[in-house]
Amino acid sequence: MQRLNFYETYKILFIMKTKIILFFSFSVVCNGILFAQKNDPILMTVGASNVPLSEFEYLYNKNNAGDVVDKKTLSEYVQMFEIFKLKVEDAKTQGLDTTASFRTEFGQYRNQLAQQYLTDDASQKAVELQAYNNMKEDLDVSHILISLPLQATPADTLAAYKKALAALSALKNEPFDSVAKRFSDDKMVQQNGGHFGWLTAFSTIYPFEKAAYALKAGEISQPVRSQVGYHIIKVNARRPDEGEVQVAHIFKAFDKNNSERNLENEKLMDSIYNRLLAGDEFGKLANTYSDDRSTAQKGGELQPFHTGQMMPEFEQQAFALKNIGDISKHFTTSYGFHIIKLVDKKPLGTFDELKPQIERQLQRDERSQAGRNAFIANLKAKYKPVILTTNLANYYPFVNTDGTNYPLDTVFFKKTENFDKPILKLNGKTYTQADLNIYMKTYYMTQKRLPQDIIADKVNEFQGRKLLDLEDAQLETKYTDFRNLVREYHDGILLFDVSNSEIWERSQTDTTGLEQYFAQNKDKYVWDTPHYKGTVVYCRDLDTYQNAINISHENQQCEAELLALNNDSVRAIRLQQGLFAPGDNKEVDKLVFENIDNYEPDEQFPYSFLIGKELIVPEDYTDVRWQVSSDYQELLETNWVNRLRAQYPVKIDENVLKLVKEN
Repeated sequence: MQRLNFYETYKILFIMKTKIILFFSFSVVCNGILFAQKNDPILMTVGASNVPLSEFEYLYNKNNAGDVVDKKTLSEYVQMFEIFKLKVEDAKTQGLDTTASFRTEFGQYRNQLAQQYLTDDASQKAVELQAYNNMKEDLDVSHILISLPLQATPADTLAAYKKALAALSALKNEPFDSVAKRFSDDKMVQQNGGHFGWLTAFSTIYPFEKAAYALKAGEISQPVRSQVGYHIIKVNARRPDEGEVQVAHIFKAFDKNNSERNLENEKLMDSIYNRLLAGDEFGKLANTYSDDRSTAQKGGELQPFHTGQMMPEFEQQAFALKNIGDISKHFTTSYGFHIIKLVDKKPLGTFDELKPQIERQLQRDERSQAGRNAFIANLKAKYKPVILTTNLANYYPFVNTDGTNYPLDTVFFKKTENFDKPILKLNGKTYTQADLNIYMKTYYMTQKRLPQDIIADKVNEFQGRKLLDLEDAQLETKYTDFRNLVREYHDGILLFDVSNSEIWERSQTDTTGLEQYFAQNKDKYVWDTPHYKGTVVYCRDLDTYQNAINISHENQQCEAELLALNNDSVRAIRLQQGLFAPGDNKEVDKLVFENIDNYEPDEQFPYSFLIGKELIVPEDYTDVRWQVSSDYQELLETNWVNRLRAQYPVKIDENVLKLVKEN
């Protein structure tokens, strides 16, 4: 919400309600709101609530900034603010700030806002910039994979590492491809000799990317551990990134069991290429001949792609095309024959242009937590928490290590449910194993495999969470802008909720009040022209028309009987109900208002008649519901504010008001 008056604020809050995902403990929120500022005098008292100068000054300057069209003088704004706070006070008196729905919603708003203050922006930006710098270069790499099972034991890990060292030693005397064929567990190694091809940032797992970009052309890495095993990486070449290309292709698939068919397809692709050179349209030929039917109907167009996203042979041909519209000769991949046309080519964008994309892609690996981890590291240095490691060992026998993906299972928690030894001391408070168990029941996933590593990892996570909670609880006192926004959300939600119950819902559902208001104010709702209130009946043929006329003569409330003239195969009748002014409906214009200029009957339902009556003035509030509801809202608003002024005394310190600093 930016620079909105109070009546606009709750409209924005209504939209924002659909965007909240997370929940945060309301107790932390309330404690934050109650913190007082030093040297912040009380400007206004509304009922039992005090309004400090800083709150008024923040909202006044925000809602009265330079680009606001409807600027208010200080005295005008004081009156608006007073009504705003009276309504918020009434909401609190009604207990709306204690409901579960309010606590959940407000907690979500606050938590979403707090995330911006619980991260190290510099560290996160450094990771984003590093990813962008990687995107500027493509690497041609080869690798040897020594795979590890998901539930690798220490013995498995040691054996894999020794095998990786053996491969590294062999590379001193043998070519990379021969060593790769002998050692690598990559399924394609016998075909490609370990040649991975060109890659760029985000085209492989992060540990691989990080290690590869640290190498110069021709260098070979030490064994690199990832979630799938150990890698030995060789960077064959580096080049500036070639950006993004989009191509269209004509594709004929290989038939592994029919070599003659493959020869025919190769000849066909030669013929197609010659037709393209002669000027035939690429899209039409793709639609006619391409075996890739998902793209053939779109002229063969593929989605744009970067280095590392397609087959190496395909990428090589695509990036070799220089000008839009250039066409390649037919070439082969492991899938078949291709001819491609360059549709578009874009260089790498700037960091600012790609930042949203980089942020999304970083969410897929551990780099997404760089800012959060750096922030926690700073908190550790500040608060110096102590983990009591001696009290962790009694967890180890109950960690499930029999191959399951969930080592912290229900049996584990059953066996440890009575554990209550201290495990963490932080800022004068001691947390126990019982506290840790509560955390682990929610966050039970882990990449670790050894019991001691699993428990150590969870304790470290738990420590980080408690450090963040400690900092979170102090945000209102540490950051003025955070405190002001949180308070604005708090009061804005209450304003929305109380206004909804006192005005909006009542103006829609209070039929007695609406009827009375209309009866007392009929003169406000006189029309300039007559209206027709009723139903237009459209008939497909004369027989239906006559039947419908007969039905309507017997009963004016006959919509159901009229619609029964329809059947499953033929729709014989159509109804249109409403309140029609001249010009709203051509049948009403003709039959009631006698306006037959340029009248033409409906082509499918040429026979029509009316059921209803002409009105000179509205006969009840439903005839002018929108206007009556709007005016009734104003009456409810006026009566409500008058009641609030009588119920909640307002006192303004004029001396403090003089201290308001206007932007």
